Amino acid sequence: MDTSAVLGIAERIDRIVTTDVGARRVIDPLYQWARARQGRPLCLLAAEKLLERAAKGKPVLIATGWPDRPNVSVSIAESDGPVGAAALARALHRATGAVPVILIEEQLVPAMRTVLQAAGLRAQALEECFLAAENRAPIHAAAILPLPVDPDEAMRAAEEFFRRHAPTAFVSIEKGGLNSEGRISTSLGADTTSSHGKADFFMRGALAAGMPAIGVGDGGNELGMGLIAAEIRQHLRHGDKFAPDLVPDVLVAAAVSNWGAYGIAACIAALTQDIDNFHTATIEEDMLRAAAGAGLIDGMTGWVEPSADGIPLPAQKAVVELLRTTVQLGLNPGRTESPLL
Repeated sequence: MDTSAVLGIAERIDRIVTTDVGARRVIDPLYQWARARQGRPLCLLAAEKLLERAAKGKPVLIATGWPDRPNVSVSIAESDGPVGAAALARALHRATGAVPVILIEEQLVPAMRTVLQAAGLRAQALEECFLAAENRAPIHAAAILPLPVDPDEAMRAAEEFFRRHAPTAFVSIEKGGLNSEGRISTSLGADTTSSHGKADFFMRGALAAGMPAIGVGDGGNELGMGLIAAEIRQHLRHGDKFAPDLVPDVLVAAAVSNWGAYGIAACIAALTQDIDNFHTATIEEDMLRAAAGAGLIDGMTGWVEPSADGIPLPAQKAVVELLRTTVQLGLNPGRTESPLL
């Protein structure tokens, strides 16, 4: 396909997923800083890296999960992150046959399983996923592994996984990143280190192995935002507390972290010229309702409802429809003559 056409699609995708629908007033500077550092559309950069390395039967790591009210209970977590992880897992598996491996806090594994299966992927043990990839009859499976909160345990888990399974890429979606002092904070500066899985060690493993390490976030405190840590410290309130330290290969900044994952998946659909590699509005509703049914909350409102970051279900579905239409129309150039000379 014409690379200029894909680039045009990707530019429009970036615009959609960075629309500040929730009026949080942070995505515009985050995106500008990230784009200045990386040059090209962010979702396209991530999709290209993933498609270069993802392969049939090979694991791709996707870390997510944000324990949202740990002062009340570490079992309370938000819908932003797990839903995007499931959508990206679906896209990567469908496009390449890769085995998605979701990393999330142990207490959130049941909720993640529910969301993942709403996306159409059966949650299985890791070895069973490898067997499913070899099976003649199609079995579309993904694994979910507990992400340790203790730094030493997380480091050992990462080292063992890379040694035994040789993953091809790592993606973090709405996952807190360690700052230079080894702490994780909310965007308001509250310390959440003791409740948060330490995905940094898996990203470090990916970087050390020379494989794609991608971060997706919406507030400035997520793993991957180390790429623009200097700007975050200088310009964002509490940024000196929460700016992550680790620098990824690609940073995708989005208005909602789920949307950043959707943008990557939409770019995968464009690059593979197969719109079915991107999920539908119906699947979006299924995933958000599954998230609510599993007890995940809207992190902004605190309600158990099929929404994310304060943006209700109809708007979430509309974003998915916009992305699908953008890819579909972009893959069919020449429908109308350009008015430009």
